[in-house]
Amino acid sequence: MRCRLWPVLLCLLAVLLPRLAHAQVTTIDFEQFPGPDLFDNESPPLMAVGATISGGEVLSQTTFLPADSTNVYGTASFCNGCQPTITITFSQPVSNFSILVLNGLEEQVTYTVSDDQGDMVPVTLDTNGNGGAQVVSLPANNINQVTITSSDDTFWDFFIDNAMFTPGLSILDPDPTLLSGGGIVNDPNMLATKGTPVVGVAADGFTPLVIRIPAVMATDNLTITIINDQGQPSSSTQQDGALATIDGTPEPAGPLVVQVVPTQAGPMGFAVYVPPIDFDRAGKDDSAANRSISLQVIESSSATSQILRRENIANLRYRRQTALAATAGVTVMLVRPPVVLVHGIWGDKTDWNGFQALKTDPRFFVQIARFDLPLGSAATNSSPSYPLAVLQTARRNTLGFAFNAPNVMTEIRQFIMQYRTNNNVAVESADLVAHSMGGDIARTMENLAGFLNGSGIPLLHKVITIDTPHLGTPLAAQLLSSDNACIRNELAGVGNFAFSSVLVAGSVVSGAVNDLQGDGMGASGLRCLVGQSETPEFPHIGRVEV
Repeated sequence: MRCRLWPVLLCLLAVLLPRLAHAQVTTIDFEQFPGPDLFDNESPPLMAVGATISGGEVLSQTTFLPADSTNVYGTASFCNGCQPTITITFSQPVSNFSILVLNGLEEQVTYTVSDDQGDMVPVTLDTNGNGGAQVVSLPANNINQVTITSSDDTFWDFFIDNAMFTPGLSILDPDPTLLSGGGIVNDPNMLATKGTPVVGVAADGFTPLVIRIPAVMATDNLTITIINDQGQPSSSTQQDGALATIDGTPEPAGPLVVQVVPTQAGPMGFAVYVPPIDFDRAGKDDSAANRSISLQVIESSSATSQILRRENIANLRYRRQTALAATAGVTVMLVRPPVVLVHGIWGDKTDWNGFQALKTDPRFFVQIARFDLPLGSAATNSSPSYPLAVLQTARRNTLGFAFNAPNVMTEIRQFIMQYRTNNNVAVESADLVAHSMGGDIARTMENLAGFLNGSGIPLLHKVITIDTPHLGTPLAAQLLSSDNACIRNELAGVGNFAFSSVLVAGSVVSGAVNDLQGDGMGASGLRCLVGQSETPEFPHIGRVEV
């Protein structure tokens, strides 16, 4: 009996293993969804195995179809609320998409199947009585949405069935839906369905990507390897970034093994990619706006030998060889963090007119944070005092570090969000170039709530300061001296006020000149650091003083 079974086992292995060596193919055939046999009303969006279908309704056992007449999803102009386009939206990028399109009319009609990656396939179908049905395939990877559209948007009647696709490896921005308690959630069902698909990440050493990997079977292992831009496995976390388990810390260079787990969207594995601390690799990337690495994944199991010993043919359907072919791979684009320019006391955006080469450099996304808006009627008194009409011409750039830092921090966050949206990348930190008091404002931000995001990532990656009086300036004290009222008034005449304090909207606010007092030698520190006499160090931020 055993001798007769071995040929069967080997034959079955030969049939099953090549098929199982590829990522799982998902099929939506609508058989599990009930529906009427004739069109009546558009149904709410239909949720099916990682996809949402909208624009029509499911019909069961309908007639006059050129093919499958069990359960199909269709739309018609005489269906109340139905659309001439059926839309399929995926919860994660897919590849190898195909679908059966069926013409419901007694005339030839052209339909267009297209995806969000730019592929568009027109297909002309014969009448429903002459077999007007065809399978249409889209070749792109990372497909997020597919539409099937009739060429006639006034009178239409068509159906789809057997949508087939391969869920792809996804790289996800976890902020905010996958963040919890200062880290990334470890709930498999949330990891399987939440997060924002992105194409890359800023090289800041902090911003994480969640890697979501559809697999063949729970309990398998996934081996993830970073491949550098030379096509070789990475040997440098400093240049290419690092991998980590969902609740772990970045590992040294080399492959990472994670276990596949069951989720409501099917078996999946999850990991984290953390980008390198710097975009540039010792001058190698000076001229580049972006560079890339790729992630290679291999799924494996060690159960095959045990199954063969058991000679249990049924179990063969759920096992495979010790090492399988790569189940997934994806390119991760690494970009430079956004750059924010911050002006100084009495300054505005024109302070940066001499930096046109930087502002227009295509390698960088450069924005200017401003704190020069007029105080207007919000200012009602000051020390030293000025006539009310004169005082209310003062601008925010005459007020102190603590007053301006929260607003500058908000602007920087808005620029980061804009950069994230424009480039479809994960990014949490910016590089800052600050002039004069702008550098002191940057230092003040580090002491504010909200400087670190929900997972502890700082708002600033690197800071470059230009002529910032980090240890104060004796000139500030001299400007506030009663002996120098004449100079103060002359400066105020051109909008450059020297305040000790100002009453703004009923609150006493320190003036910028007041905060800048110091001897420049460190004997008296800046007043932005409340309760501290020395400048603290923040080792997570790189600084360069120019």
